[in-house]
Amino acid sequence: MDKITLLRKKRKRGRRGSFLRELTADWRFRALSLLLSVTVAASAYMGLFSSLARGAGVHELLDNLGRIIFIRQGKLPSREHEKATRTVRSASFVRGRAEVIDGDSIRVRGMNIRLHGIDAPELSQRCKNRLNMSYACGQVARRHLMKIIGRRKVSCRRVTTDRYGRMVAICRVNGRDIGRRMVRDGWAVAFVRYSRLYVSAERAARRDRRGLWAGRFIEPSTWRGMKRRY
Repeated sequence: MDKITLLRKKRKRGRRGSFLRELTADWRFRALSLLLSVTVAASAYMGLFSSLARGAGVHELLDNLGRIIFIRQGKLPSREHEKATRTVRSASFVRGRAEVIDGDSIRVRGMNIRLHGIDAPELSQRCKNRLNMSYACGQVARRHLMKIIGRRKVSCRRVTTDRYGRMVAICRVNGRDIGRRMVRDGWAVAFVRYSRLYVSAERAARRDRRGLWAGRFIEPSTWRGMKRRY
């Protein structure tokens, strides 16, 4: 057998070996991906069953259901989202200067926080005042929360985590619940879908016609639903 024939055979073997290595690597990658998907899905289902078993809050149940739907669509949560969610879940308390996002959301030490049990008008929402004139009630609610907090530090204790990965917390300034103050002053309503903690504060604001109750407005959750439909 001459040298040319030997070289050709070696090349063929080399190509065949390279193809087999690529095929093996591809199947290895697919197997690992499948294993990862099954593991994450099992974790999500176990989280849901665990939440149901211990009577967890609605926010946590919705969060676990959202993860299951996300996985069933063939997607895996991004590493950044998972890392952020783990950080939020592990932090039961946070304290620091607050940046007000809207009438029921703040940011403390880089962490987005939804105030537990209240619902304020969205930033683009408009309402009617006592003279039946339209005004930007979402912007007014945001400014009112900024006024309540001022430049003081906010202390937030986690109640649960919502489906967006945000901490849902009761936050205080100088020991006073800022969520209760927002409802009592009439610039937020008690979000009874998740908590009845501030129902009495809302009743007092409605009786005294404070804030939103001085005129007419659409409940923030109803307004959001209308915006999604149209």
